[in-house]
Amino acid sequence: MTENIQSVLPKSTSTNNYIRMKTILLLIAFCFTTPLSLYSQKFSLGDLFGLTSMNTGDVEHFMDRQGFEESCQNQDNGTIEVSFETKKNRHNIQAYPEKMVEIRIDSGTKTYSLFTRNAHDFIQAKKKLIKAGYFHGSQDEAESAGGSMLFQRDNMSLLAIRPWEDSAGYYLLQLNIWKIPASVTFAEDLLQFDSYQYLASFFGSRNIKSDLYYFSKNELKKCSVLYNGTKRQAVFIWGDEENLNHLSYIIFSNGIPTLGAESNAALSGTSGWHFRSGIYTGMSLRELLKLNQADFEIYGNQSEFSFMVKPNPLGKIDFSTTALMLSCDQCAGNPLFNQPALSALSLVKSSIPLKVHDIILYPKK
Repeated sequence: MTENIQSVLPKSTSTNNYIRMKTILLLIAFCFTTPLSLYSQKFSLGDLFGLTSMNTGDVEHFMDRQGFEESCQNQDNGTIEVSFETKKNRHNIQAYPEKMVEIRIDSGTKTYSLFTRNAHDFIQAKKKLIKAGYFHGSQDEAESAGGSMLFQRDNMSLLAIRPWEDSAGYYLLQLNIWKIPASVTFAEDLLQFDSYQYLASFFGSRNIKSDLYYFSKNELKKCSVLYNGTKRQAVFIWGDEENLNHLSYIIFSNGIPTLGAESNAALSGTSGWHFRSGIYTGMSLRELLKLNQADFEIYGNQSEFSFMVKPNPLGKIDFSTTALMLSCDQCAGNPLFNQPALSALSLVKSSIPLKVHDIILYPKK
């Protein structure tokens, strides 16, 4: 057929038309076989961040234009979950999607996850986050547990995870955004700040000091001190020292056990933080017993937790999430404390001058 066309047209024209027709056919074939993968290749870290500022109604339209289709949607008790995946090629509908995007929104947190099989996207995303100045630990994901890196800024964090076993080769970029509270009134409100960056986004980094906390006599642990040297000081102990996140507990005390506090004089009076439970530093054991409306035990000198209130489910105060360390100027050599635990009521009746020295708040699991 090509020879017949060439025989009736000038040679140059027939050649040009043949090339043009071949190009058009190739373009048509290309459009039917590859556009979805091309569109999905466009979706990267910038698009993931872009989703965070979109109205719910605009997300589906945007994802459709990016070559994605909705695969799942669920709403339950105020939580919205929706998933998208790249549109499947009609000739290979059993293949794993090239990329998937999952969105989860509740009252306090928004999570946007991008699963991609494109290693280039993953590498470029990390480079952009580092260049943009996101806080991250010193270890590369090859050195960290699970092959992951965590990037943080203000109330945002992005977890980058390499493919793991049975993951079908997907790299994960998971963006989490926490709602910044309008105000913080009580000490217990501080428990929502699960990282240094999130804490600094509300109080400002100028009001937070990095320090080392005496975890034991010979062991120091990284910590963050809010309002250091004031009556509103609070020590944040992190479960992950490398990334300064995963809050373990918060200590409120007039004399904080940190390296930087060694040269500072202990503050007098009560803490400037108010507690929902009604406790305060300097509270007498008699007042504490009255507030709890039930007897409780205090560890004696035969315990490694001496002078700490024993966690128990009785009374108005949950001593498992609000731990108290007591102090007593006249109790050091008192033989009464040479036992594993003592009744608070018996100590009050004996007129032992115990009072609250440290208040330790634990996040609820």
